[in-house]
Amino acid sequence: AVEVVGAQGVVVLTIYVWLAKQACLPWQCYANPDGSSVMASRPGVSCWEGGEHSVMIVLSVVAALVYLVGFMSVVAYATAVYSRKVVEEAGVKFLRVHNYLFGRFRKDRYYYGLLFNLRNLMFAMSPIFLCDDPAMLVIVMTLIVCTFSGLQCWLQPWRFSLVNKCDAAVAGVMIVVMSGAGLLMEGHQDKAIEDLTLFVSVLFYGALVLAVLLIILAGYKYATSLKKYSAYLGFDNFGAPVLARLVHLLLEEFSASRVFFDTDHELTLAMTLQVLAFETPQFVLILTRSTLSRVWCAGEITTACRYNVPMFPIEFEDFEAPGEAMVDKLLSLWDASNVVELATSGIAVDDIRQAYGQLLQMAGVKISRTDSMDDLVAVAEKAQGASTSVVGALKRKLTTVKSGVSGFSSLLSVVVNYTDPEALCTARVLARQIQRRGKVQVVCLESPKVTGSSGDITLVVLSNQCLPAVEFAESVVRSISSGQHLIAVQADQGFVYPGEEMYVTMTTQPGFFSGELSVPTHEVVGCYKALLGILALRYTPAAPLGTLGAEADAILAKVKQIRMNKGSGIIAPEKVSPAPPSTEPEPCEAEVAVCETASL
Repeated sequence: AVEVVGAQGVVVLTIYVWLAKQACLPWQCYANPDGSSVMASRPGVSCWEGGEHSVMIVLSVVAALVYLVGFMSVVAYATAVYSRKVVEEAGVKFLRVHNYLFGRFRKDRYYYGLLFNLRNLMFAMSPIFLCDDPAMLVIVMTLIVCTFSGLQCWLQPWRFSLVNKCDAAVAGVMIVVMSGAGLLMEGHQDKAIEDLTLFVSVLFYGALVLAVLLIILAGYKYATSLKKYSAYLGFDNFGAPVLARLVHLLLEEFSASRVFFDTDHELTLAMTLQVLAFETPQFVLILTRSTLSRVWCAGEITTACRYNVPMFPIEFEDFEAPGEAMVDKLLSLWDASNVVELATSGIAVDDIRQAYGQLLQMAGVKISRTDSMDDLVAVAEKAQGASTSVVGALKRKLTTVKSGVSGFSSLLSVVVNYTDPEALCTARVLARQIQRRGKVQVVCLESPKVTGSSGDITLVVLSNQCLPAVEFAESVVRSISSGQHLIAVQADQGFVYPGEEMYVTMTTQPGFFSGELSVPTHEVVGCYKALLGILALRYTPAAPLGTLGAEADAILAKVKQIRMNKGSGIIAPEKVSPAPPSTEPEPCEAEVAVCETASL
């Protein structure tokens, strides 16, 4: 069935222009000198005088609804839900069904199929409704080709570079052909001049009106200090993307408007600096080990100082304030292309050195990645010279999230290797996303003092080197022993699924785990085998917010599926019972519900 639907899509897409033209032929009428009109395809049929033509119009409307509106609706819907569907369990099937639409384009240009069909529809409709005005038809067709050719050259949507070049070449040939067609229109010179004058006038006055509107809008924004975002978040995109996402979520949930996060926007450096300078009232800067060596961060800090945007620096445990010599050393790491990139935005190296000096004189808030939420609130209150709105939002948000506090009623738990700061930040981001999108309470098990929660489902975050961590292993066993369903979530590409040799090493090598286990080793091995027997759901905490939300929705869908099946015998976990000592690892006697995923 999947192949049949896909084949039908290929056929319709191939003959779409022909179908559109055939469906609208009754509307293509030529005017006679006496004022009447006849169909272009059937000159013997008079237009708009009832009879046979009226029947054709009714049939044309039906055909247009089926072939034109219907097919375009399918294409538009598939394009709109693409980002959400591809991360669901049925994502592979969705892609196979709509391979005719998405298979020819790059994955980051999946939407070009909709633009491609829209271009074909405009090609088909133009000769229908402009058949009596060949001069205007040539102008409109040329405009369509130039517009979509420009989009194609800009987006480069096709999978292969050669196809992009061929597409641009075909567009150039079409423009030449239509220019030649305009020269061959004999007997239409007066009409052509009239149409061309009208077209140029529309372009001129349209551009003039647009310029006036832009000037008025710019003046209004300047006069009212209208800000699009409540804050701009600066961070090292390579050294602390997950940490920055956590701060972003905490600030944004209680902000009056959005917090700018550059990962969510495909903007150049110059465009992001414009946002910081004119569209945000404050600049929140996350300082980690490599923040000051990042070109974008240097541009952001300099822009904030230049335009007097209030800064709120947050210093994490790996940040060391550099001296003047160290600043010179950091700036020397950049090559000529980095300096040119900043220079195009009007930023010189001396400007950066001066801005760094101002930044290092500010009293930043010192925070550690492993601090609890309550500790973060206490540190935020000690900040000096920070924007009141930022501190207030941070304090209110952190106060509402009491992860790992005994007695906190929750429906979901998150198990993570909390000795790994990066994994801990990932778990906190996941917890916030699930809690916000699913409207459920989530507790993150961040301390050995927390043995579990009242929830019936536990999300297990798989990160690099999490399996040898004693705290992680014991949390997994405790969750299974308490009769919870486990959902494995792979949040780190560095995580490696263990083979049989690693399981043997866990049992036979005393130094495999980071400390002494309080549970039998064979029980840990059995639970790991049950948990990792099937690929986990994917979660990418450093991804754009749209991808992050789609992955969180996929996890929530699995949670909903487990709870709907509860009591039906499909998923019925049993408590782990002690097993006799053995030299060989024995499987855990718990049936753990793990997630299946369609990894793309």
